[in-house]
Amino acid sequence: MGRRLIAGWEPAVDGYLANIAPDHFEREFLHRLPERMSGATFLSRYSGTADTVTTVHSDRNYKIRQPTAHPIYEHHRVQAFRQLLSSSLNEQDLVLLGDLMYQSHASYSACGLGSRGTDLIVNLVRAEGPVHGLYGARITGGGSGGTVAILGRSDAGPSVARVVESYSNATGYRPYVFSGGNHRTLVVTT
Repeated sequence: MGRRLIAGWEPAVDGYLANIAPDHFEREFLHRLPERMSGATFLSRYSGTADTVTTVHSDRNYKIRQPTAHPIYEHHRVQAFRQLLSSSLNEQDLVLLGDLMYQSHASYSACGLGSRGTDLIVNLVRAEGPVHGLYGARITGGGSGGTVAILGRSDAGPSVARVVESYSNATGYRPYVFSGGNHRTLVVTT
């Protein structure tokens, strides 16, 4: 829906939302996008989207601004993440990688795709922090819960165990942990 609104304001914007630079988005579009819009209003003004998979329902209310901003900023975060990974990583780089993961998770959750379980795991990882070998975490997969990727040092096993135990105590469910690599990249499934 946000892509359709932007195309109406600037038809020359090419293809995907991820192709819009964050500074251009902030300067030209962010302030113009409504926070929410009813499906009826959207359909009466724009008659639909170019998306062949989803349908806009006239009786629903939709978030517009955050789901439009997410792929724009996420593309920027992914590029920064990739660039950091291509260098020899030091402690500061690991902290930056973790911060990008936290930003990504917050943005995704703000779109309404997160879950209390994945938010809890991310918050528990953040509470452990770099001092305990855990740098970042974010939801992965199709959304609405399930799996969290955690970036940590290879010696962060005790920290991960505390996250698992805290999550278990809070929810009554023990998550499954996959791990591997030079730095511990964990995938916790709730």
